[in-house]
Amino acid sequence: MSMKEKIQIIELLDQSFSKKKELLEFYNISFPKSKWSMTGVNSFFMKENNGVCFIVEKEEKISALIMGRINKNDRSSIILSALLVGDELEGKGYGKILVEKFIDRSFINNGFQKIKLHFRDSNDLRNFYEKFGFEYGGICGQYKNGEKKHYMDMDRSVII
Repeated sequence: MSMKEKIQIIELLDQSFSKKKELLEFYNISFPKSKWSMTGVNSFFMKENNGVCFIVEKEEKISALIMGRINKNDRSSIILSALLVGDELEGKGYGKILVEKFIDRSFINNGFQKIKLHFRDSNDLRNFYEKFGFEYGGICGQYKNGEKKHYMDMDRSVII
């Protein structure tokens, strides 16, 4: 990293945040198999969804993000919906930092009892998440394109 590069980690709280469109574009380019709409992005910032969102900005442009929101079927848990690290930051520890911030915000600040997540066969993150204390729960369905949907979760008691 050169001395001129400016990298910062920011928690997004405001649903009117000006970077929502950029966030949506970054997500859809990174995950073309499961694109989001602006309505979907807006839902993370609705107060009743108790969303958690951190971004990494490099030169004032989103280069990584982590997002989650309350599980509507179990309001004591949060679903980690997306973790994306752009190519220019991959392998530099930003994914780890974002997951740690997400865990802290979800358990310590927001009081959730459990974090749940899913991943695809083509994006196998099992080993990565196990390092934080997530437990593998098996296959819980499939995505529209037929890929298996894997489930993991972490209980608050792992860190508190």
